[in-house]
Amino acid sequence: MIDDLEPQETDITVVKHRYSAFFQTDLDLVLKDMLIGQIVVFGVVTNICVRSTVHDGFFLGYDIVVPHDACAATGAREHASTLYDIATHFGTVSDAATIAAAIAGGVAIPNQVFEG
Repeated sequence: MIDDLEPQETDITVVKHRYSAFFQTDLDLVLKDMLIGQIVVFGVVTNICVRSTVHDGFFLGYDIVVPHDACAATGAREHASTLYDIATHFGTVSDAATIAAAIAGGVAIPNQVFEG
């Protein structure tokens, strides 16, 4: 682990047991208690864990954003296909720099057309 990524005292930790971070966890309850409506989902594996979390988050009513350059898949085809599906059906696919700038600036994350 990278020391800077260690949980801080004020961090809320949710232990993920399956592919989706929502499945049999308190994540939905925690986010709703905090009045969170938009979530940024990233990590590995794009076509398995990221996709499962995106689907569950979407079905629970969250506005989903995925930074394509902060995810990795089992292969290039799987990565591109999953991101295409997310962009066309479940949320917004953007890049990490655009998302970080929007968050830092307190503005909405812009919708972008994902071109794979």
